This record gives sequence, C-alpha cells and structure tokens, in this order.
Amino acid sequence: GRQIEKGYRKNTVYRIPCGECQKKYVGQSTATINKRNSQHKNWCQKKHKRTILKSTKKTDGMAYHHHSTGHAINFDGTEIITEEKNYWRRIIIEGMEIKSLGENRANRQVGFEIDKCWNPILQKLKS
Repeated sequence: GRQIEKGYRKNTVYRIPCGECQKKYVGQSTATINKRNSQHKNWCQKKHKRTILKSTKKTDGMAYHHHSTGHAINFDGTEIITEEKNYWRRIIIEGMEIKSLGENRANRQVGFEIDKCWNPILQKLKS
C-alpha cells in the first residue's frame, strides 16, 4: 500500500526532538501525529506556562521542557518509532524507548516501568 503521510498515522509510538538540545520526548497515542502534536503545541503556549511548571502531576514533558528552558521544540522533526494497534504493546514499546533515552529524556514520567533485567538488551539495541 501507499505510504500514509506521517502526520495522518494513528496508533503510534513517536519521538519529538528538542530543537536546541539533545533531549527528546517519547509518547504513544491513538490519535494522528498531527492531532497529538497540536495538543503538545497548545501546552507550549505562554498561557499554560505557570500551570505546567507548577503541576506535580504528569504534565506534558515536551511543554515542561519548553517552558523550563525556553528551548524551541522541533515538532517537524517528530519521528514515528512504530505503529502498533495493541495498547499494551504500544505502552511497553513507549516505556522501553523512554528508558533508552537515559539522560536525554524530556519525559517527566518514565512510562511503563521496564524491569532493569532488560537493560543489557536495551544497550544492545541502542548500539
């Protein structure tokens, strides 16, 4: 089949890079990438700054990074890691991807906790 334009893909695990540093945000969504990114962009607006920086709850990690550093987020550079209809598979892939970012993680939550017994495998996958 013909390649669906990235922005219209659904059921994805995706990665958004910061435009000014090495940090990346990993997320998963049933919505299209376009819709999800517009939600992230919305949280990056100035009117949300106080709410996001003060919130101890799981807030949008990309918006938190933007508001706390002033860095521009490279939404156009959003990558699709995988498409997966199964919720649990998506959550597990998201968790592994977040964990593998290590220091370059913009996520506030580690995501689904992947047991440390997977660390050697994650290291192999990264290299």
